Amino acid sequence: MDQPDLDSLSAALRTVWSRKLADCSLTNGVFSGDRSRIEATVITLVARNHGTAVAFYAPALMDAETLPEPNVLLQLDLVLVDPGERSNHRSLVLTGPTCFPLFFRRQFRPLCLSKVTRVPAVVSMAAELTSDV
Repeated sequence: MDQPDLDSLSAALRTVWSRKLADCSLTNGVFSGDRSRIEATVITLVARNHGTAVAFYAPALMDAETLPEPNVLLQLDLVLVDPGERSNHRSLVLTGPTCFPLFFRRQFRPLCLSKVTRVPAVVSMAAELTSDV
């Protein structure tokens, strides 16, 4: 993506963020428009037909020093859904289409996952969609 497209993507992510947490502004990570931060993240953005962003999922990919050999770790954080869109099961729409292509691209080799959350139901949802938890 060129810089104007990155800036547009970051603006769309901040728009969804502002609907969820209006009193908290973010300009770091994927919200910054910084190419190096966005390149280490797989971003799935859901928008209405007219282009208004309503949800996104931005798990980060990183190298992990695991035994017996290093592996890729997918940090399953940063799912935000506009509060007005929650009843439409957007979380499932975001996670599956984001994670499966990564698994496919790795030729079905295991992929280490990490999930940090304050909401136990989110961990349960992630566990139900994976194996060897």
